[in-house]
Amino acid sequence: MKKSYFIKLENKNIMKDIFSLINSIIYAMNTNKKIIIFKNNYFDLKKINFLLNKHNIFLFDKNTTKFKINAVFYGESDNIIDITDMMEKVHIIPGNTYLSKVIVNDPSPGKQKQLYYNYSFDEYDFYETYNDYVENDIYFNIKNVYENQINDKIDYFDKSLFEEFIKIIHFSSFYNLTKIDHIKLNVIDARLYYIDNNPEIIQKIIEEIKTNINFSIDTFIICEDIINNPIIQYMNNNNYNYIVNIKNDDFKENEINDIMTAKLCTDVFIGAYNSKNKTGSIFTYFIDKNINPLKKILVY
Repeated sequence: MKKSYFIKLENKNIMKDIFSLINSIIYAMNTNKKIIIFKNNYFDLKKINFLLNKHNIFLFDKNTTKFKINAVFYGESDNIIDITDMMEKVHIIPGNTYLSKVIVNDPSPGKQKQLYYNYSFDEYDFYETYNDYVENDIYFNIKNVYENQINDKIDYFDKSLFEEFIKIIHFSSFYNLTKIDHIKLNVIDARLYYIDNNPEIIQKIIEEIKTNINFSIDTFIICEDIINNPIIQYMNNNNYNYIVNIKNDDFKENEINDIMTAKLCTDVFIGAYNSKNKTGSIFTYFIDKNINPLKKILVY
């Protein structure tokens, strides 16, 4: 399908899923595709699609979207036949195939013909035309399609577009559970997973806390757990007011809840990322691009 791009988002953490999705959007734009389909468990596609509208790109959830073959015609000029019923029984016409060798009812033997395909995802209609030689797969059933795994690196294809799309990522309202009634809030990215538990970076974050975090303002700490985290231990030992989100067994869900809370940052944000060489916490990178507090401090 010329306009459709099927992807797989099965990374271990939500950051990699986000970056893969953004790179997929940019790849689709570069290759004149309009539709990206994937199994979605976390993102608010309605909001993202609204913000992607100017780029004429649509995201669909493979789990819930209604795919329908509206019409398939085959032939040349004024000698065209309706093969919709036939194609509804076919899963795929594979790439590198001649349609004249696949479609039994040839309306014009020996002549150049085209296939006209009209299908829909939910309420959106799409039209495609194929010459006799088909270079890429044409799907008539999306249940068992090949799903591409796209690169999950920061600004892999295009830096400016990547930084634009990093700001339009929205999550399902199910995860919008944050209940913090604070006029002022600091945020510290203390997820050790993303900095490989580096003791030098941990100490730099602690030094910035000493200098920049006001005891009178509550601080939200982004973390995997509170037991073995030296940054939290330091704040405990020095009587800082801080809050953390309750964790469960879903690593990605925990990350999303931390993102939602971190976006409420008003005063000071402390994280660990170096934008020049792209090292450090990719979690910090994402938060940094999505908040506008009074002060940002990125160490590395």
